[in-house]
Amino acid sequence: MMYDGQCYTSFPTPPPPLAVQASPRRKLAPDEMDKSLQRLTFKKERKNMLVPLTPRVVLGSAAIEASNNRLYTQEMERRKRKKDFVTSKYVSKEPGTTLDSQAVSESVERLYRYGQQHLTDLSKTLDRKYNAKRETKALNREEIREYNDRFYTSRKDLGKENIGKLVDKYVLQHDLPRKVLTKEQQAQTVSRLATRP
Repeated sequence: MMYDGQCYTSFPTPPPPLAVQASPRRKLAPDEMDKSLQRLTFKKERKNMLVPLTPRVVLGSAAIEASNNRLYTQEMERRKRKKDFVTSKYVSKEPGTTLDSQAVSESVERLYRYGQQHLTDLSKTLDRKYNAKRETKALNREEIREYNDRFYTSRKDLGKENIGKLVDKYVLQHDLPRKVLTKEQQAQTVSRLATRP
C-alpha cells in the first residue's frame, strides 16, 4: 500500500516487458564453418615490426688509424678555436696587449690550481659535515623524567591558553545583549500566548 497524501492506494502495476525481437538464425555453409573454425582455433601470428639490425662491420687497422687521426685533428682544431676566442676576448678588453704562449700556459695553470683548491675545500667541508660524529650525552632516569614533565606541562599550558583564546574570540565577544521588551510588546506577547489553542 502506498500513501499519496489523501488515501492509501496499491502500488502501480509494472509496465509490460519490452518485446525483444531475436534475429533469425542463419545456417552456416560448410566452407564458412571451416573458416570460422580456423579463425577461432588458430592464433594469428603477428608480423615482426622491428627494423632489421644493421650488419656488424669490423674495421681494419687502416680505418681505425684514419678515424683516430680524424678525431685528433678535430679536437686540436676545436682547442685552437677556443684559445683564439679567449685571446681575442682578452685583447678586446685591453687593446694593445698581446698574449704569448707562456702567459696563456700560466693562466691555465692558475685556473687549474684554483679549481683543484676549490674541490679540495669542498670535499673537506662535506667530510666534516657528513662524517662528523655527533656527541650525544646519555640521560639518566631523573633527567628523562624531568624532560617529560616539562614537555607535558608546557603542552598542557599551551592547550589551556589556546582554549582561552578561542573562548574569548568566539563566545565572549559575540555575547548578544538581552532584549528588553516595552509594555506594548509585553501586552502583545501575553495576548498572543493566551489566545493560542
